[in-house]
Amino acid sequence: MKFRIFILFFTLAIGFSYGQEVTSKADNYFYSYAYDDAIIEYNKQMQQGKFITNNQLLNLADSYFKTGEYNKASKLYLDINKNDTIMSAHRFNKMLQSLAKISEQDRVKAFLKSKSNSLESELVENAEFNYLLFDKKETEAAGFFIFTLTGNSEFSDFSPAFHDDKLLFSSGRKSKSKRIYGPSGESYLDIYEADMEKGAT
Repeated sequence: MKFRIFILFFTLAIGFSYGQEVTSKADNYFYSYAYDDAIIEYNKQMQQGKFITNNQLLNLADSYFKTGEYNKASKLYLDINKNDTIMSAHRFNKMLQSLAKISEQDRVKAFLKSKSNSLESELVENAEFNYLLFDKKETEAAGFFIFTLTGNSEFSDFSPAFHDDKLLFSSGRKSKSKRIYGPSGESYLDIYEADMEKGAT
């Protein structure tokens, strides 16, 4: 009887210690949006020779992406993409964005072309359309004139809606009256309005 109780406690102790290792300190930082701290901890984990999963490597790549270290992010995304197929469409998109941010436009185009049979047709069509939009001559020849709205900023501006003669949109731009979410350093979203020029559609 005592032996059975000992085995039960031993099994519980092993299970508990294993459960503690599954989520690392780095993961906790990552899921709390503390990307700088997550980068430090993931790198510490690797330097100490501790096992790091592909999902954790993707978290590290996402952390680099979020902190603007696109060179490191793209390298990790590419390495993971070569060795495994666990990348979601969202992370695949981040990989392409990382490459584009470090002026690897030709590499992005070549990558999309080589993978066009295995990628969703919508993604390939959207990429082709977006590259068309970047070519000013092509867009003007097609009768499009593309310009940046004066209401846009480098922050998370999205979901525009029209109301009377105004354009309403959500934004994460900084404001003294808005609270800042600590780990990410970004403001909580708020609704803004922008005036529209006459004749705008």
